[in-house]
Amino acid sequence: MALQDAINQMIQIKLVNFPEDLVGHVTGIYSPNDWLLARLVDVDNLGIWLENPNYNRVIVRDDNGERIPHHLQREERLTVHILIRWEYINSIIRFPNEETSGTDENVRTIGFR
Repeated sequence: MALQDAINQMIQIKLVNFPEDLVGHVTGIYSPNDWLLARLVDVDNLGIWLENPNYNRVIVRDDNGERIPHHLQREERLTVHILIRWEYINSIIRFPNEETSGTDENVRTIGFR
C-alpha cells in the first residue's frame, strides 16, 4: 500500500523532533507531541503535504505594496498546504476503509488549538 493512495484522505501522523520554531500559527501545529489529524494533499521526496484549513493571515499591504494603517488591516482565513519533512515524521496512520478517521482525546486537528 502506497501513501499516494491516501491523497485527499484524512490521516493521523505522529511527529518526532519537530522544531519549536515551527509550532504555532504558521504550521497550525500547536501540539506536536500529540497525534495530529490532517488531510493528505501530496507526497514527495521532501515529505508530506498536509492541509491546514484554518490559516489566518492579516493583510498589511495593499495591491500597490503600500502599508495599510493598523486600524484598517483585516484578517482573512485561508486553506493552506504545509510541508512536513520526512525527518519530522515518526509514524502515519491511515484508515483506508473509512470516510473519516476515528479520533480520541489524544488527537489534534491541524489548524485548531
